[in-house]
Amino acid sequence: MAGGHQPFHVSKSHKLLSIGLGTPLWFWVFYRAKQDWRTFIGISYPWDHHDH
Repeated sequence: MAGGHQPFHVSKSHKLLSIGLGTPLWFWVFYRAKQDWRTFIGISYPWDHHDH
């Protein structure tokens, strides 16, 4: 295995674009997890209206 694998070159614009699009995506995912965690783990369901 002389030489090994050389990593691919990624342009700076692609790196910045991935950060610019990825950051709001993860903020949205965590926001939805905060709002819907009970449904996600199976404690309650949207069709259960116990609080009404």
